[in-house]
Parts: sequence; structure tokens; C-alpha cells
Amino acid sequence: MNHAGRILCVDYGTVRAGIAVSDLTRTFAQPKEYIKNDGLRLLSIKISELIRQTESSVLVIGLPKKLNGSEGRETENIYSLKKIMEEDFSIETVLWDERLSTVSAEKALLESNMSRKKRKEKIDSVAAAIILQNYLDYISEPIAKLSF
Repeated sequence: MNHAGRILCVDYGTVRAGIAVSDLTRTFAQPKEYIKNDGLRLLSIKISELIRQTESSVLVIGLPKKLNGSEGRETENIYSLKKIMEEDFSIETVLWDERLSTVSAEKALLESNMSRKKRKEKIDSVAAAIILQNYLDYISEPIAKLSF
């Protein structure tokens, strides 16, 4: 894995994709504005532009899994997006379990007393930030702390 630069995260949706980006130290995830999903090809171009703008070196894409661990809806599109990003744009791409990220995002936004309209605008990117923060926490965890 590339250890330099920011990490960009996408929470893929059929209508829009939530976006989050890490800080340079890869410690904190910050939600950004969502981008409209106009199909995989156009979405991949928009993502590659965001990667360039944020100087990110790794892309994380949320992989929807059911509570039992099986893959959820949209996984075919997500695997296709990963392939496009790696082959056409040479972007290191990681798929990361996104279970309950949208539920957690909704809960956080409800607790902030945000209006329904604002929640709808923010939920995808807050979910992307939750996915990315989970990934950042994982990659910062020293192997020695893991027990077998």
C-alpha cells in the first residue's frame, strides 16, 4: 500500500456518491460534498479529478455487506468501479466493508438536530467519512496489538 498522501473514500450510491478525504497524516476523515452518479464512466472521471485535487494516493470504496457478511446490492457496480479506477486511472483502490455506515451517519445527523433536507444532502458523505475513519483506524493499528 502507498503510505504517502491523503486517502479519498467513496460511498457508492446509484443516485449520488458520498465523498470523504483523510488528512495528510491519515488520522482523521472529513466528509466532503457528494457527487452525482451519472454512470460508472462519468463517476470514475469525477473521482479521478477529486483524487488529483486532494492529492490522494489511495481510493477506498465502501463495499455493501449484509449483517451476515454476504455482499449486498450494487456490488457488481462497485467491483466495476474499482477495476476502472485501477486500470484506467492507475489509482490504488481498496474495497472496505461499509456495514451500518449509513445507519451510523443517520443517527449522528439526527443527534445534531439537522433538518431533513440537510440530512439528505449530507448523509452519503458522512457515511463515507465513517467508512474512511474505520479504514484509517484499521491501517494505523500496529500488527503487534492483534491477538490470535
